[in-house]
Amino acid sequence: MIFIATAIELEARPFIEKLNLKKNPDHHLYNIYTGGDFALIVTGVGKIASAMAVTYMLSHFPVPDFFVNAGMAAGDEGVGIYLINSIKDLGSERSVYPAMLLDIDLPEKPLCSSDRVLSPDEVKKGYLYDMEGIGFFLAASKYLTNDRILLFKYISDNGIADGNLSRERIESAITESSALVAEKIKDLTMYKKEMKTTLVDKARFDAFADYYLMSTTSRKDLLKLLTYAQFIGRDPRHLLLINETVAKASRKQAGIRFIEELKNELLP
Repeated sequence: MIFIATAIELEARPFIEKLNLKKNPDHHLYNIYTGGDFALIVTGVGKIASAMAVTYMLSHFPVPDFFVNAGMAAGDEGVGIYLINSIKDLGSERSVYPAMLLDIDLPEKPLCSSDRVLSPDEVKKGYLYDMEGIGFFLAASKYLTNDRILLFKYISDNGIADGNLSRERIESAITESSALVAEKIKDLTMYKKEMKTTLVDKARFDAFADYYLMSTTSRKDLLKLLTYAQFIGRDPRHLLLINETVAKASRKQAGIRFIEELKNELLP
């Protein structure tokens, strides 16, 4: 399946119509719509609300092939639909990076997530701004590798508290952009079978992780890093080299150091 998260019902409505979704009566804490290969949840506004809703979805449904966050963002270019290639939390200054492995014909932009409307001097040219992206990504990444987490954002305003963001302007941005985004989401169904293969041989991955006594969390972190390594042109198989001189008592810490060093090497 392909899951979709929108912050508000207004953003959800076009996808409900275009993907023929129906309200799911089995869930009452959130508005969830399902049909065919798709399921959509309305998360509420803000990174905490988004993270909670995503976690609920992934705890009550089988893990999907892809999880998509689709909705409005502020930007300085007036109009456009963008695929997000990095997300920065303006509160914590933490940055995360979706693995851009799919051939999706959309321009890319970095996204900043903020809990508040920004002042003019805080808005940087070339960035998009929203309130949910970082919460969505961090929650989804606990269940899926980064290549299966996608964010499609369309510009509704400039992100500055200027009083010009009306309901009509929001509806116009959603109407103009949602049809193309829905088509991009439908296209993801073509990738499902192709992406069942792993980046490295499972036996090799398991042998490496077992040798370094890695926890389930560490294994997920390592797989995400290997996915990103492939995206930037590194052969992930060449990264899994076991140092047979490490004493068994030291292997767990060596595995943790390996992941941290790999993260520092790969991520900008």
